[in-house]
Order: sequence, then C-alpha cells, then structure tokens
Amino acid sequence: MERRTLCNASIIESRILRERGDYLAALVEAEKASGIGSRMGFTRIDCWINLGEAHYHCGSYDAAIRCFERARGDERAQSNPKVLAVCDLHLTRCFLANGNESRALEQFNLWQATGRRGSDNTFVRELKTEVEETFKRAHPPFIVGGEEELRSDERLLDFKQWMAKTALQRKPGDRAEAAKLIGHDPKTLDNWLRRNGK
Repeated sequence: MERRTLCNASIIESRILRERGDYLAALVEAEKASGIGSRMGFTRIDCWINLGEAHYHCGSYDAAIRCFERARGDERAQSNPKVLAVCDLHLTRCFLANGNESRALEQFNLWQATGRRGSDNTFVRELKTEVEETFKRAHPPFIVGGEEELRSDERLLDFKQWMAKTALQRKPGDRAEAAKLIGHDPKTLDNWLRRNGK
C-alpha cells in the first residue's frame, strides 16, 4: 500500500477510535500516522494536528501544544486559513485546559484579529463554539463562598480581576473597548488583571 494512503488510513482510524472514546488507542494510531507521514509535504500537517488532538484527549496538554505549534509553524500551513484557524483554536483549548487563561485568550484574540480566518468551514465554526463554551466554564460568575475570609481589600482585588476578565471576554481582541466596559483605561484593565487595585 502506498505510504500516503497508509498514513491517511491511520489518521482516520485514530479519529474513529477517538470518537468511540478509546483515547489511548487513538494516540497509538496517531503516533503511527505521524511516523509514516512526518516527511510528506502537507500530509505531515494533518499528522501533527491529529496527534495533537489525540494528546489533548489523553490529557497531555503540553504534548498537544507542541504538535499544534509545529503544525501552525509549518511553511505550508501559512497559506491555508483553515489549518491556521484549527491550530489557533486547538491551542486556545490546550492553554485553557492547562489553566493558562491569559495565554488562551491571547491565542483566541490572535485568531479573531486575523479576521476569524477559516470561519466559513463547519469544523472551524464548531471548534470555535466549543472554545467559547470552555471559556465560559473557565470563567464562572464572581462568588464569595460562605467560608472565605471577608477581608475587603482581598475581595475587591478578586472582584476587579473578575471584572477585567469578563470585559475581555465580552470584547475579545479589543482592550480599549474592554476597558470602556469597566469605565477605565487599558492600563487600569491590565492592573486589575494582575490583581493590582490601582
């Protein structure tokens, strides 16, 4: 069997296994595909994206980030809006899963700032919706628990940080507009994000 066909078959098998919830078997198949296709022009990008997806579903977020960054940085990816969009959105998900909300927001804003490339693709639109839902879950409403110490200076810093994050979510990619939502300038917005009350 021709190597490109064998590689594509492994990519498809990996995705089928992932859909069935067999994430470890999907990772093994994705690694197999990557081993076959890593030197094959555009096919290697598909291999790296598929491998990143498999790592993501196994909870290996750092490995997934490396795969998506490698795919995104490939010279052949630069002329393909869908590939760039998929990589940006997957990277956003990985940063969120790793607890790095600011890096996730930066990556998501990069995609938005470049004209939301790839948005005409159904898969990209679905991935974008999933990422937005993940952002919402990662950034719940501001609540002070009944057992927490009620020191006003600490709670005010928490609240200001929450407001700044919420403003950035509502105006992604536009710090000036986000700052207007909180009634201050972008410098204050940045201070609040760092829990500096000034």
